[in-house]
Amino acid sequence: MVIRKAKRIEHDKLILNSHNKIKITWDIINKESGRNKKRSEIQALKVEDKKITDQQTTAENLMSILLLSQKMLIYKVKIILLMLIMIIWLVLTT
Repeated sequence: MVIRKAKRIEHDKLILNSHNKIKITWDIINKESGRNKKRSEIQALKVEDKKITDQQTTAENLMSILLLSQKMLIYKVKIILLMLIMIIWLVLTT
């Protein structure tokens, strides 16, 4: 009971003195619920049988992969739309 009261007083002080009350509230909630976020960093990336450990190069390679994936997805959607248009055209003209 005493520990809970002490935590509550400490949390109230943190929130009261914070410039961003919403953020500190969520930080407290996550801490108390055991959901602290820990950033994990990619230590290395293997691209074309080369091991890349430089963070900037790793980020650039990941961005390239994401952009390529996005372009491929757009391309596939366009193909599907063209196929649907062709099917509709065939149905309407027969």
